[in-house]
Amino acid sequence: MLLRAVYPYEGPFNGSLKFKTDDLFLKIRSENEYWHLVANNNGTLGCVPKNYVEEHKNQDESSVIDFAKRALRSFSSCKTEIKDKGGLLSVLQLLAQVSNDDSQDSEVQSIGETRAENRSISSDSRGTSSSHAKKHSPKRRTNSEVSMPGNLAPLLVDSLRLGTNASYADCYQSFHVMIGLLASQIPGFDRYAQCLLDSTMEQPNEIYEQSSDWHFLTNHFTFLEKRSTNDHEFSWKLHDDQVDVERRLDSLNQLLQKAQQDLVKCFLTSDRFRRFSSLIELYQRETIPSVKSRLLLAIGICSSLDISCARVSLNSDLPSELIREIGSSSTTSDVHHIAMCLRLLTMLLAQANALQVVVKSLLTVEFLSHVLSLIGPIRLASPQKDLISLTDIDLLTESPHSNQESSPSYKTLFGGRLSHAATTLLLACNWHFCSIAVKRETSNSQSTHVPLIDALLKHPNASQHFLELVVQAFNRDLDPVFRVSFKPAVNTRRRECLMYWDHGFISGSTLSMTGGLLPVDSDGLSAMLTSLDPVELDQSPLTLAEEDVGLYARSLWTDNLTITTSQSSDPVQLPASIAQTTPRHTVMKVLYDLFSARVSSELVYRNDRNVMIDVIIRQLSNLRLSESERVLDYCLLLGLIIAHSDYVESGAYKGRELIDALNMLLHSEAAEFTPFPSTERGLRLAEETLSRLRQAVES
Repeated sequence: MLLRAVYPYEGPFNGSLKFKTDDLFLKIRSENEYWHLVANNNGTLGCVPKNYVEEHKNQDESSVIDFAKRALRSFSSCKTEIKDKGGLLSVLQLLAQVSNDDSQDSEVQSIGETRAENRSISSDSRGTSSSHAKKHSPKRRTNSEVSMPGNLAPLLVDSLRLGTNASYADCYQSFHVMIGLLASQIPGFDRYAQCLLDSTMEQPNEIYEQSSDWHFLTNHFTFLEKRSTNDHEFSWKLHDDQVDVERRLDSLNQLLQKAQQDLVKCFLTSDRFRRFSSLIELYQRETIPSVKSRLLLAIGICSSLDISCARVSLNSDLPSELIREIGSSSTTSDVHHIAMCLRLLTMLLAQANALQVVVKSLLTVEFLSHVLSLIGPIRLASPQKDLISLTDIDLLTESPHSNQESSPSYKTLFGGRLSHAATTLLLACNWHFCSIAVKRETSNSQSTHVPLIDALLKHPNASQHFLELVVQAFNRDLDPVFRVSFKPAVNTRRRECLMYWDHGFISGSTLSMTGGLLPVDSDGLSAMLTSLDPVELDQSPLTLAEEDVGLYARSLWTDNLTITTSQSSDPVQLPASIAQTTPRHTVMKVLYDLFSARVSSELVYRNDRNVMIDVIIRQLSNLRLSESERVLDYCLLLGLIIAHSDYVESGAYKGRELIDALNMLLHSEAAEFTPFPSTERGLRLAEETLSRLRQAVES
């Protein structure tokens, strides 16, 4: 099927394609509910978001064949990591109408054939026999001619999973390595290897239901469902019951993180999310913080794996419950539980296209002010009188910046350990209120009330700590809100070690005196393994309830993490309640709101504003209008800074450099760029900003 691009897309994610409106693609398959795997007109393989393309009206068969042939020619040089390359090759050959006989002599080879040809055995005795076998080996049979049980590969991977308790992803990769090693050493095994590898990708529901993970999930959820409907257990709390529930939830959370993601999705949807809803019901009835935190972790993992679970959570009473718990937190609250509440609420707000009326009504100035108390010192409405002195416990700190802040009534909850998590939540809350700056440029009827700005003006001391983190994110071009997730962390070091191990044996191996297989470069392989720190191979992800005390949120402000988390890469969608000209970046949006009025712009220190000017100059110089329309967002922000702050009066920091950057953008790049309706407004505002800036600098 041919697809046509409805909108332009700059494709910032690994494996995604950049394209313009009306570009054509050959659809190969759907990767998930958000992405299609396609080939463009040049034959390049990659993913495109489903909501950016539509079915092309002219489904010309010759065009489909041409697209497929170009994709086949570039297939062998494709460096993008694509699952089931063998199956993908078969689809492309079918679309290109290439017969099996022709494909044997073409440039394009299957994964199994390419891998087998590149492997060499350095033993003289094996070299003769292997070369002889290669000369007289029969023609490769297709997978359809190989008789093999359909569920054999899933059964083998499940056996690894059950025996090692490693994650499904690690077991699947290890399975690939073992099959590849067998194919390199056993003549004729490669056709079975390819059949095995292909059969692990598409699994029907009945195969999932035979998995050990499916049975364990059923066991855990049955236990929790019974507990959620058992009034007796909630009436008589026993310590043994608490320990049992905590152990159950810990086991469930480990299972949700390690099991195959498609299996978990299938399990959750098999009963129309009844089991998942029981987790939310149990959370609302539970009173023990340690149990509630584990329940939130389970809900968060499910909501990260399946967007439908996130919608179920958003349409329940859970968001309102989380807001109430965060808003009532105090020095006596469980810091681990509050951290988990902040994290889950942030993720749900980021995924919500529209909030329930009751949820949005709870995002008041009072609530946001309380969240600010997790970042910086504010005056508590009712100061807590603790029965136990907290002098030696880092749960409460007082800022010495001013006499007012050093007053006992001005406090920062939990010593600021949750400041990054609270900042991310405030950005997510502000995401659902229409920007004042955007409102002024449109005729939309959305309200311009932005409660976060009111809260910042009400508590200027705490605002400085919040804005410091905002400027840091702006300087690093990070949007922490859309990085929040509960998806399992991936230990890249262990996978790198496995690939080195695989390469060490397959690229060159020999037989020992006893007939065992040894790598040719055994010294190099040993040196590589010796250089690895075993601690790095067993790093635990920051997702368990007892470990998340703001550490996860702080990691969102860094890019070079040793453990990377699989994150959603779908394009950012604007909430229905805000204007469509709003920047698709929560940090940029809050800066728009701050510089929409003189009184709120004064909250930003001059040094921080100068840092923002440096960032704007850098982005105007690095970004190209033809590649990213985000460059116009920086132009609008610059215009707001000039109009609603003392930037000009204080000397117009780096004004000449800004003028040069704007001239380059508007007079050189814009001349070669065909504007869309969405960019015409941005170009007009950029022209106004340049004119105003030039006039200010010259005067």
